[in-house]
Formats: sequence, C-alpha cells, structure tokens
Amino acid sequence: MGDNLTAVFLASSDHLIDGTVAIIVSVGPVWLILHYVAKMRANRQHNALDAAALEAVLATTQRLEQRVKDLELILDSELPDWRNQPANTYQRAS
Repeated sequence: MGDNLTAVFLASSDHLIDGTVAIIVSVGPVWLILHYVAKMRANRQHNALDAAALEAVLATTQRLEQRVKDLELILDSELPDWRNQPANTYQRAS
C-alpha cells in the first residue's frame, strides 16, 4: 500500500510540475511583453513632461537674460562707471 501511495504522489507532483511549466510558458512571455510596453509608455510620458519643463525653464532664462541686459543699459546710462566699481559701493537712494 505504501508503494501505491508513493506512486500516486509522484504522479500528481508530475502533473503539478507540468501544469506550472505550462502556465509559465504561456503567461510568461505575454507578461514580459506587456511589462516592457508599459515601461516604454511611461518613459515616453516622462520624456514629454521633461521636454515641457525644459521649455519652461528656457523661456524663463531668456526673460531673465533680457531683464539683466535692460538693467545694465539703465545702469550704463545713469552710472557710466558702475562696472569699474567694487561690489556694494553704490547705495540705494532714499
């Protein structure tokens, strides 16, 4: 009787292994494909968001550069030697 029980257990474990292998072989590749497709979509979305953020930073930088140029023009007209003076020489008029 013990030999019959061992044979039944081994046969059922073979079916269990066969079923597990069948599931892994059929579901595994599909899961991998879907996983990497989702990763690619997420990366594409990140790239679009990064590009939009970069454009906003570039626009802000250009505006700030223009403001600095305008301030330098004002200083050049009102204080022609301001570039030759050390920092903190001029004080704000009250």
